[in-house]
Amino acid sequence: MKFIQCCLIFLTTLILTSCDSNLLNKDDSEKQKVVHILNWTDYIDPSVITDFENKTGIKVRYDLFDTDESLEKIMFSKTNDYDLVFPSANFFTVYLENGLVHPLQKELLPNLSNIDKNFYLELESYDPGNKHAINYHWGTTGIAYLERKINILGNLEDMKTLKSIFELEYIKKYTACGIGIIDSPIDISTLVKLYLGIPVDNADTENLIKIKEILFQIAPFISQISTDKIISDLSEGNICLAIAYNGDALQAQQRARKNKSPRIIKYEIPIEGGIRWLDTVLIPKQAPNKLEAHQFLNYILDAKVSAKITNYNNYANSNKASEQYISEDIFTNQIIYPQEEVKSRIKTIKGLPVAYTKELNKIWTEFKGKINSR
Repeated sequence: MKFIQCCLIFLTTLILTSCDSNLLNKDDSEKQKVVHILNWTDYIDPSVITDFENKTGIKVRYDLFDTDESLEKIMFSKTNDYDLVFPSANFFTVYLENGLVHPLQKELLPNLSNIDKNFYLELESYDPGNKHAINYHWGTTGIAYLERKINILGNLEDMKTLKSIFELEYIKKYTACGIGIIDSPIDISTLVKLYLGIPVDNADTENLIKIKEILFQIAPFISQISTDKIISDLSEGNICLAIAYNGDALQAQQRARKNKSPRIIKYEIPIEGGIRWLDTVLIPKQAPNKLEAHQFLNYILDAKVSAKITNYNNYANSNKASEQYISEDIFTNQIIYPQEEVKSRIKTIKGLPVAYTKELNKIWTEFKGKINSR
């Protein structure tokens, strides 16, 4: 009898355990899949995220950052739980050297075949073998301005030179209508180098003294240092002159038109030179949802989706297959796709030594303090 009772208890326990196991497996299979993304402001068409969620059932948690320096802190944090991030290429090398990047599983990315091979070659100088990142967008950094206000206060010809920002004789003319610069020590210091005739990849610490001199000299005339406010402040007329990204200048113009504003926003690559930058997409080493990250990455590499993003944010992409779907107004726009003469004046920033960038960041913090304390 005891034997039978023991058998019944054993069988009951086995059945209950099996049921519990099935329930756990069911709960696990029905658990909401997510992908956690960190990207720049105004850098993707919101409908792309909605379409991806509807198509795959994967929930997108989407956060924003405004400077490469703020992203760098997150990348080095032990609590970083992002699955995809979008750093500038010149910051990518630091992440790779410190083992913070997960290799791409290219078998999960069939749409990689859409990428222009020339961009593979260019990105290889940052990512040997193209194993860890792809190019998301590329663009330029130059001078954006409100045509009417500049014409009233000074001369439109001033906008063709970096003197308009870095020489007191010029910048004093325009401080009354507001001057803004992007919050990017690498970009701004590179433009100072171009103004001074210093090679952009020169990392001599002596040059930092010259850069500091220029920045501190113009600080009293700068209204703001911000990356995410440049678009709105240009479109609303809060500033009339800015060092800005080309796509931001175009987005500002679009907003002004949408709001039926008479403001005309122009963009120039200075005669001394401008910056050509590449933004990448990578999967952090400790990303918790790597499969979902690959699914999202492959989705935005689709030709039509990639074109949709470019049509939204006015930034050129490296997706060769998307060109046929890009709006003609954008594809023929020389601010987005510069002509050869302008290209000859644009310089690409490579990775700079960590010691150099640390010292530069200290100078930048001091510089920002002089403006924010006013």
